[in-house]
Amino acid sequence: MALVTISIRDILGEGFACPIVFTPIETPIISGSSLIVTRETQVTTEASGEGQITLTRGKYKVTFPLVNSDVITIDVPDDLESHALTELIEGGDESESE
Repeated sequence: MALVTISIRDILGEGFACPIVFTPIETPIISGSSLIVTRETQVTTEASGEGQITLTRGKYKVTFPLVNSDVITIDVPDDLESHALTELIEGGDESESE
């Protein structure tokens, strides 16, 4: 299970408390002697916009209920490392903000 660190900002660069919903896409997943099935997991960032969640490997649809149109897909690796949410976005490209 990997630790996913989160940093959320608004268009002014300010952090804010934001619920984030992670829904597994590719289920079921076999993890050791367990079977992982589709079930949403939610975390809410602190008022600073910072947060973290531990997730099992796999692809997840990530939604932000406060901002209905924002949806991303992430691919969580099968490791015990810490990863920034932005590093896991599929098809993400930092240069798009140019």
